[in-house]
Amino acid sequence: MNTEQKRLIERLIEVPQARTEQLITLLSTWLEVERDSETCNMICIALTCTREIDQSLNDVREGK
Repeated sequence: MNTEQKRLIERLIEVPQARTEQLITLLSTWLEVERDSETCNMICIALTCTREIDQSLNDVREGK
């Protein structure tokens, strides 16, 4: 992959990656204050999925 292609990929995933990071922050904050165990389990599942998406975006950025 050449430099121009890398820059294009970085620009294309910049906003989705920022939104994913916002979602991780939101879910983490919610999990810290939630007392209902069923809701905590659902938040954990959503947080795991969001972290996997974030890792996939990082992999794309690194060219993996």
